[in-house]
Amino acid sequence: MKLIVDAGPVIVLSQIGRIDILPEFFDPVVVPREVAHELARPGDTRPGSGFVSLPWVRVEHADPRHESLLPPAHGLHRGEASALILAVQALQAGEEMRVLIDDAAAVKAATALGVPFFRVGNLLVHAAQEGVIDLAAAEAAVRQLAACRYIDARVERRLLADLAKRR
Repeated sequence: MKLIVDAGPVIVLSQIGRIDILPEFFDPVVVPREVAHELARPGDTRPGSGFVSLPWVRVEHADPRHESLLPPAHGLHRGEASALILAVQALQAGEEMRVLIDDAAAVKAATALGVPFFRVGNLLVHAAQEGVIDLAAAEAAVRQLAACRYIDARVERRLLADLAKRR
């Protein structure tokens, strides 16, 4: 199944050391060119900066002329818009795919478009359910998301409760 990623989830998964779960579920992992530019600035050493050079990552161009596919007044940044344009095009081509996004406006737009998506926390729960990472590692990763303020305490509790159901 194809995965199209936005920058935020790539950065935080790199930061918490869990970017490795992506190729366990998805092939190909696609980065819109606009997102690749956000991640790989010359001389950048922040988490996620080497993502586009991984062998299982493919960079694709989202034609901005297809922005009409997005809901009006969507409030998306260029990377999020590009990810959703690629997703809609993949769906129209009959491809099985997901988008990895966390921004509220992007989630709202994906829902309106009928684009299936994962949020980072849900992806970690899914990885534990599928045995890609063990429950303790998934719980630790969720706590790291909260510690770096990527998710709030309410979301942390919900994700930890979801993981506890798997015990």
